Amino acid sequence: RRIIRILDEAFEGLARATANAEKNLKNARALFESHLDSVFVPRSESWVTHPLADCLQLITYGFTNPMPTTAIGPYMITAKNVVNGKIDYASARRTSRDAFENLLTAKSRPRIGDVLLTKDGTLGRLAVVDKDDICINQSVALLRPNGRMEPSFMRYLLMSPAYQQRMVDDADGATIKHIYITRVDKMDVGFPPSHSEQRRIVSILDVLSTETQRLESIYQQKLAALGELKKSLLHQAFSGNL
Repeated sequence: RRIIRILDEAFEGLARATANAEKNLKNARALFESHLDSVFVPRSESWVTHPLADCLQLITYGFTNPMPTTAIGPYMITAKNVVNGKIDYASARRTSRDAFENLLTAKSRPRIGDVLLTKDGTLGRLAVVDKDDICINQSVALLRPNGRMEPSFMRYLLMSPAYQQRMVDDADGATIKHIYITRVDKMDVGFPPSHSEQRRIVSILDVLSTETQRLESIYQQKLAALGELKKSLLHQAFSGNL
């Protein structure tokens, strides 16, 4: 009974701490999304509105054919490797140089500055390509800006909840949802024609994004620590060391 009483009290405190950490994690994300919407919706009167296609040189998606996996070589980027506005190279598989150069067409090999959009499964994640020698599979769309919009500005614009919702509303699929690039490029987008203004907005959002990710990391570490503490208490309780 003594052990049960101690565990009950401890678990009640852990549950409160876990709920608070989860709430703070959710609030950090919500704050960033709210700021994105405040930037992109409603649009400033000085902004222009065009179909996204008017801002693109190319919109396509990656390879569908099987590719070999190797220990070293170019990265193969799938939807699961696009996380928090960036490409997570640590989780990406690699392929051989021969396969990269001979089994793929140019549409599967993004250039630095291209915008990637996850279109299958987990929808709407975005990143800007920041290194050469990567390829994408069919779950990732490639958006190549034509100079009217800065790549990082396009990434933030499409990350904003209003545009995310529009892409999800236009998605289709019986079991797994898909974003169709033929619908994405017809979507009207608002943006300042001045590149200096686009870069100014990006610099502000970069700071906020970094701080949001820092807070998310703190709360995720707290949640992990609380989970480990619960396991430790149980171990001590049933090994006679509580």
